[in-house]
Amino acid sequence: MSTASADRYVASEPYGFFIGGEEVAARETLPAIEPSTGNEWARIGQATADDADRAVEAARVAFRTWRRTSLRERQDALLQLAEVVESWEGWPALLATENGRPIREAIGGDVPIAADIFRYYAGLVRDQSGANLQTGDPNLQVFTVREPLGPIAAIIPWNSPLITTALKLAPALAAGNTVVMKPSEFASASVVEFARRAEGILPAGAINVVTGGPAVGAALVGNPDIAKISFTGGVETARAVMRAANENLTPALLELGGKSAFVVCDDAELEPAVHDALSGIFFQNGQVCFAASRLFVHAEIYETFMNRLLEVARRIRIGDALDPETQVGPLVSAPHRDRVLARITDAQREGASVRAGGSQLTLGRRGCGRPRERHRVRARRRRVDVEPRASPQDRRCARRRHRLGEHLVRHPERAAARRRQAQRARQGDVCRDVARVQLSEGLQHAPDGRAPTTLGLARNAAWRTRSSVAIRPDGSSEGKISLRVRRPSAG
Repeated sequence: MSTASADRYVASEPYGFFIGGEEVAARETLPAIEPSTGNEWARIGQATADDADRAVEAARVAFRTWRRTSLRERQDALLQLAEVVESWEGWPALLATENGRPIREAIGGDVPIAADIFRYYAGLVRDQSGANLQTGDPNLQVFTVREPLGPIAAIIPWNSPLITTALKLAPALAAGNTVVMKPSEFASASVVEFARRAEGILPAGAINVVTGGPAVGAALVGNPDIAKISFTGGVETARAVMRAANENLTPALLELGGKSAFVVCDDAELEPAVHDALSGIFFQNGQVCFAASRLFVHAEIYETFMNRLLEVARRIRIGDALDPETQVGPLVSAPHRDRVLARITDAQREGASVRAGGSQLTLGRRGCGRPRERHRVRARRRRVDVEPRASPQDRRCARRRHRLGEHLVRHPERAAARRRQAQRARQGDVCRDVARVQLSEGLQHAPDGRAPTTLGLARNAAWRTRSSVAIRPDGSSEGKISLRVRRPSAG
């Protein structure tokens, strides 16, 4: 276990709110607990419903000015926000302190990615355009114009606060909207710090930040002056957001968690597959929506793969998030740690065995600060249901895949024929994976602030010689964009 660490981030004063271009002191505060030690490192303001209403009003007033700014002014502002991210050296220590993200990931991931998001949308600003529609009547002209909506309520989680702040702010500001941010109570300091450093770049009230628990979030999304809600977080909170949005018919964009699958075929290269599987689940301490949390390994290589996976997993450096050598840091909070430990206990009760880890590690004076469990669960007798119940369609697909696997086990000659067919498909210039196509000119502009979309196009010899991908841009975009990719010749 790694214990050495860099200098800890020290908060100079309690964090308040940003409303109308000014930092407002909070009447009540919440403790900010450092996950690596379990110690309180700062105080975070607890906003009220009145604070949320004042922030929305400030955003509504600023919208009158910001919506009329030229595209060049918006572009310049976004480029300056990118420089705000890149110019401050305190981000890595702050991010590692507030949510336990290993500082090496904050340096190599959060800071450059957040800056790139602002620069991407700065380039996209001038690409806004409408459409002229042909009606067949020479005396009738029909055209569309893109217009900003108004104040946007942006609610973000704790796992990547700087990146998600950029993902919410950049597209909204580029389109001429104003924003009220509500970060998680477990990672609010970085969002307030960003608002402090962005002061003066935008009109007062274009960016507002209110912090606190669920009550302030409910007041924010229930405000009738909110034009759109952009939410990233858990399913239960999303249901509450939808209920509040339903009262005012407020459009809402919800980005929720996932249960991504990592599939290892019998012809996979062992070492790359092992390292990809481990990085897929342990990246960002395993607390990310796209974590590869389901691992499927072909029966013929299962034991070899698992033995190597466990061998490498036991060498992972677990420790203080501020230690540059740490590869996996603590979970974000004691309640979250307890939920993870409860899942492990439930899995064992259902007949699973823990192959590595499975218990709490402690670092510092308070045990709640080092919630780090590293485990691999293998079902011995029956399926271990530690995931949300799948839909009927998902269960039907799983049964079909299971029957196909049993069929190939009973008929090894057919499995061998499948492998030979796949090998023939890989011969010559026909690749298993076609190069990724980057939509670098903003063909898909997601109003909720997603990063530019990358399409991975895969095909083999059995596919047709021409592939087509159709994309309908989300939100205010209209129409259909088609990509056609020619397959390389086999000769």
